[in-house]
Amino acid sequence: MAATKVCKECGDEKPLEAFAIGRGNKGGRRPRCKACVTQWRREHPEHMSAEWRRHYEKHGDRVRARANAYYQDNSEAVRASVAAYRAEHLDEIREKQRFHHAANKDRAKAYTAASRARLKAEVIAAYGGACACCGECRPQFLAIDHIYGDGKQDRRGRGIGSQFYAWLRASGFPRDRYQLLCHNCNFAKGHRGECPHRSEPRDAGLSAGLLF
Repeated sequence: MAATKVCKECGDEKPLEAFAIGRGNKGGRRPRCKACVTQWRREHPEHMSAEWRRHYEKHGDRVRARANAYYQDNSEAVRASVAAYRAEHLDEIREKQRFHHAANKDRAKAYTAASRARLKAEVIAAYGGACACCGECRPQFLAIDHIYGDGKQDRRGRGIGSQFYAWLRASGFPRDRYQLLCHNCNFAKGHRGECPHRSEPRDAGLSAGLLF
């Protein structure tokens, strides 16, 4: 006969597997069953948040190492479980996301801006960090150019801005169709077919009295 234990909370007799392992508890199992513990945690989220913060501050390195090791050994199962849960609770997840975003608008905006800035910096670095035509290296003046002039069609399928940068990163930063140009060179190439830097001396604009 399988070993059982009576839950201190609900009073039901359940298999030992229904109780979490507790090395300091009698019989090596906690006195309350997993279902009762889960229910209590749902009813007392403020207590659990404080308790978890204290535990994480004390054992953060061990917790992260254990989580990383488990994911490495069970990555496919974890991804499948997450995908299944998301598909089953999609409406609930989206509602929570909307509520969280509404309650943390400023924080969300700052996080999004920082995330986009990091992504753009990664893309710029991957494509050499400077304009392929004139050598301009200030990030504010740099953008990805479609070498063959098919940017309009390409953006229809891959989006613009951060969405496009994310695609570039996921694709390994392809160089057969994309290069880094400054806005001046990109504009000239798009409207004249070729940037003046390609056919004129680098100081031609200055000698003609033009500053750009």
